[in-house]
Amino acid sequence: MPELRITREYIEAAMRHPSVREKLAERADAVAARARQLSAAAGRDSGAISRASGTRPQGRPYERVLSEDVAAEHGTAETSRYRILGQAAQG
Repeated sequence: MPELRITREYIEAAMRHPSVREKLAERADAVAARARQLSAAAGRDSGAISRASGTRPQGRPYERVLSEDVAAEHGTAETSRYRILGQAAQG
């Protein structure tokens, strides 16, 4: 069996592979859907959940699930802290 050598080029090629981006997008979609459910259950604006994707400077792709409802995510003097994104990412 040939020896597999993990080189920087190998890792960079893996990061650029379309299936990596697909899996990241699938996971982000699942987290966003769960965040919308939790947000609606808490009586918050579930339309404030969105997704962003990109590539870091050294080539690593990423997906982010974002919430415009900052008060509910972190809490304020008038709003309870719900941590909807944190809960959605765990489940």
